[in-house]
Amino acid sequence: FLGVAVGDALGLARNGLSKGAMLRMFGRSQADFGVVPSYGFPSHLTQRLMVTSQALLRSRSQLDHFRQALRFRFLGYAFSFPLTADWTTWSSFFRLL
Repeated sequence: FLGVAVGDALGLARNGLSKGAMLRMFGRSQADFGVVPSYGFPSHLTQRLMVTSQALLRSRSQLDHFRQALRFRFLGYAFSFPLTADWTTWSSFFRLL
């Protein structure tokens, strides 16, 4: 999970950029987060991975318990107003309500 979070944070600043634009902004450095120097922010994808993993561990692989645990954790995640959440995250949140 740590590797996913670090890789996601490194890729977040480069998301949607062409190779030339990345080279102009970051040079050849592969370990620059780019958003805030020395601080990386994982995207909503890593955060949803963690929420889903927590629900799976909590449910002990029982489907009904998993659904309930995932719903509870996802609502808590959405009410924290994640900065990198996309439209898919918000539409899922509104459907749960």
